[in-house]
Amino acid sequence: MLTPDEIEGVKPWKDNIDVVKSVLLNTPTITDEYESPDDTDKFLSKLDGAKITNEHGGCDLTKKQPNSVRKVWFFDVQWSDCPEFVEKEVRESWSDFSLGNDHYFWKTEVDEELFDRYPNIYFWLKHKGVPEGEQVLVHWWW
Repeated sequence: MLTPDEIEGVKPWKDNIDVVKSVLLNTPTITDEYESPDDTDKFLSKLDGAKITNEHGGCDLTKKQPNSVRKVWFFDVQWSDCPEFVEKEVRESWSDFSLGNDHYFWKTEVDEELFDRYPNIYFWLKHKGVPEGEQVLVHWWW
């Protein structure tokens, strides 16, 4: 049974059914770019000459660009073995950086600046094996 033309919006569809049919029949099938996790070479071939996200006005591309993927340490303050006096400094950092409850992380580096501002955090990270100069994501939720 065909929908009657009197129903709102049906007639334009019926008038153009051949266009709709043609589009549906002639549109190429969508295929996945990669067939398996073993398609590394296919991915790597796309990298040659690819623009990087740092290629915009104001960047000096003659300098070495920062690596977009790197290892960082993760300091999970709450519900862990972190001492309360260290957590107290983390709470202070949340206030200092106006992080609030919508921001659960801040990134820092184990360096002199961290020591000057938050010595207990600095010494706790060093105690847990984080080397000087390494980046750390500090996670806390209040």
